[in-house]
Amino acid sequence: MADSQRKLVLAIIEFLQDSIANKTVASASIESLEVAIDCIGDAFGVDHTDDQVKQQLSIKPASLRTVFDVYLKTQERLASTTAAPQPGMSMTLTEEQKAKAEELKAAGNKALGAQSYDEAIKLYTQAIEINPNHIYYANR
Repeated sequence: MADSQRKLVLAIIEFLQDSIANKTVASASIESLEVAIDCIGDAFGVDHTDDQVKQQLSIKPASLRTVFDVYLKTQERLASTTAAPQPGMSMTLTEEQKAKAEELKAAGNKALGAQSYDEAIKLYTQAIEINPNHIYYANR
């Protein structure tokens, strides 16, 4: 078994041990967790009582809980960034929205021609916010 898998097994065991120590579970469930700890260790060949094994495999000071929390936060960030329409994705725009985006693009072109680069970028960005058309990105 790969060390990464053995590290995960020990992290699970440490999580269960911490749950007992922190009284996260009801006292009636402690024995069940202790049995689970032994069963998991035996099933995967990880002796959680061996200090050398703990030193080799433990991810402390991190914990399974902190690793999982980081994963969840990353998933939330990914979900929030992918929820917005991406360039090239199909989206339905009203004729009014298309016209407004074109108007902003034309104003950006005019500003670009007058060498007002910051103004042009601002106008192209406003057009992109309305219509994430790839042409608007190319102009910006």
